[in-house]
Amino acid sequence: MLNRILRVSISLALVCAIVLLGSCSGKNSGAGSASVIKIGTQDITGNFNPFYAESAGDIEVMKQIYPSIQRRGPDNTLINDLGSISYEYEEGDRVKYTVTIRDDLAFSDGTRVTIDDVIFWYYFLADATYDGVYSGFYLNDIEGLREYYFDDENYASVIGNFAGSDSHIASYIKKNYANGTDVTEISGIKRVDDYTCTVLFNSRNINAVSQINAVIVPKAFYGANYVKGEAAKVKEITSDTLGCGPYYLSAYSEKDHTVTMVANDYAINKPAVFQKAEFKDLKALGKDAAKALKSGDVNIVSAPATGETVSSFGSSVKTVLGNETDYTSLFISTAVPQEARKTLMGLFASYDLIENEYSGYYTRLVRPLSVRFEEYPAGLEQYYKSTLKGAFLSTMVTSLSAYCAGTKDSLDYKLLEKFAQDVAQYNVNIKVTACSESEFEAAVKEGRADIWITSTPDGDTCDKYDYYNTLGSKNFTRLSDPGIDELTLKIRRATGFTDRGALTGELLEKVMDSAVELPLYQLQRVTAYDTGVINEKSLIDVSEYDGYTDILPYLY
Repeated sequence: MLNRILRVSISLALVCAIVLLGSCSGKNSGAGSASVIKIGTQDITGNFNPFYAESAGDIEVMKQIYPSIQRRGPDNTLINDLGSISYEYEEGDRVKYTVTIRDDLAFSDGTRVTIDDVIFWYYFLADATYDGVYSGFYLNDIEGLREYYFDDENYASVIGNFAGSDSHIASYIKKNYANGTDVTEISGIKRVDDYTCTVLFNSRNINAVSQINAVIVPKAFYGANYVKGEAAKVKEITSDTLGCGPYYLSAYSEKDHTVTMVANDYAINKPAVFQKAEFKDLKALGKDAAKALKSGDVNIVSAPATGETVSSFGSSVKTVLGNETDYTSLFISTAVPQEARKTLMGLFASYDLIENEYSGYYTRLVRPLSVRFEEYPAGLEQYYKSTLKGAFLSTMVTSLSAYCAGTKDSLDYKLLEKFAQDVAQYNVNIKVTACSESEFEAAVKEGRADIWITSTPDGDTCDKYDYYNTLGSKNFTRLSDPGIDELTLKIRRATGFTDRGALTGELLEKVMDSAVELPLYQLQRVTAYDTGVINEKSLIDVSEYDGYTDILPYLY
């Protein structure tokens, strides 16, 4: 998806501090006597299935019920939480990961969590009939994973004949699953004991840990009527839940899109000071974040930060800021000559529009990488400065097409329109089109767009293979550079930060020289809260990792 997924984040140090503060008292410690915390969110649809939930509101609810083994920490890294993930190198490029969960975890019905619940997560994602948000899991280079997915030990010799045809592969899978499945095990996933399993990757990949950082779900609950090839049976479960997180689902109102949750007595991070948590859909309330907070409909809420948004809360409302989890860039297709691309990027001068829109609540990027990563280069300046070659631009191109998703009132459209005006003096015509998300994606993927503006999620690691490698699935500029291909592969295989940081810096310089992406800005997100309900000491510091909804049990 090209659309943004937004969240505010909290550092590990903050979490540790809040644990200590929250454990000192069973009441609100000066922040009022409310036993219910009301959270403002957006797009609650009522799909509370951990395998299929997609909307921002549903996902926030899911976090309270179904935690992962590791959580996000400083510099966007993963840190052990309900368990650990370690690794050791084996012969060749193979890496064996050991996944361990705590031995004191329990679901909200009191049943103990075991490693079988984690393994069930892996196996369900590897079912070819699964079509949820993690359906790309089978692409991981785990030994035996694709044999299981395709249900054929000899799949490699068969799908190679299809030359990448999606329809032929889909028919092949359907046929394999039609009369019962044959491959029942993923050879690279081994159960060691009740709390440990190993996962064997055939190659090194810095994304491996995030890929096997399982969401802990109960096999007995979701797998009761499931067999391989029948993922639809699990998909039907949308309102019943059972997890080991800090809260469990008590009620959901379809009328006003409100979720009521109760503290899970079996959770390891109990007792939660707020025994109940209510998630309320601001759209259903018919109020923006500031009005919902001031009216008492919610006690805490976050929203994209702009001067207007921040000022709307007023000086009496406490607010904190953090970076968004995506950044926005201008892209130019390699169908446009490289020298023309460089000249065009040197002519881009619409930064005043960004400032007017966000009033300083953003970071002006100089390289195409989220500032949330520790690999983001420090102390660098804008890459493109000279516009001296503008006079020769029309000798390389005369007309270009530019696209953005949204309306003509959107910032992306205004940026492209201003860009078109700036290059028109050099006898180059840029036709700007604002369209729906689906139309935008089609124009970019089909090569009809020469120029476009969109956001890029920062992902789990600094890996940019999908965007810049010749074979990358999101390489819509059609960039193909042997040096860049080599670097993206090296970064995927890099283990230590020193090597990874140096390689990432080198990659970003080459990408800038290729002139396919001009990074523009990364927004901030504001969180506002009622100090009569939430003690500000429990929101000591907001940085860029995890959301405040991840630490609800520790707020007081």
